[in-house]
Amino acid sequence: MKNFAMFLILALFCAFVFFASLFGFAHASGGLDSNEAILDCHEDYDALL
Repeated sequence: MKNFAMFLILALFCAFVFFASLFGFAHASGGLDSNEAILDCHEDYDALL
């Protein structure tokens, strides 16, 4: 159950980062583009597994 909760949190975080970068919020606060954000999320998810 804990793994599912971690996955859910990570998925929500990834979605937030993706949409934030899509709309340009991330550029104002550090400048990740959406592709980098997605790759970072995949790395985090792989690390969890």
